[in-house]
Amino acid sequence: MKSKIWILFVILACLSCCCLIMLQPIGNNLVVQDEVQKTDLIAAVSGPEYRILYASELYMKGLANTVFFTVGFSEKNNRIEASWSKYVVETHGVLGRQLRLMKTQP
Repeated sequence: MKSKIWILFVILACLSCCCLIMLQPIGNNLVVQDEVQKTDLIAAVSGPEYRILYASELYMKGLANTVFFTVGFSEKNNRIEASWSKYVVETHGVLGRQLRLMKTQP
């Protein structure tokens, strides 16, 4: 009985190792790693603030002439995200005339 449990344990351990070894190559095929290229517009979807900061960073690198923000309302912060996004990127050097805000929620 103990030998059967031991064999089962060894088989499960080997299968687990094989699965772990295969995760990296599978993950590499799922991730797209294109180079960042110059474009006409940077679109930042409402959500966490890191999206706003990254859009600002891309703009400051000269990768686009316009930054676009979608509308969303943050109940947690009790504010309209597009207005907050505009404020944040302007404090990081993006010119107000280069910003476009979605006017209404879809």
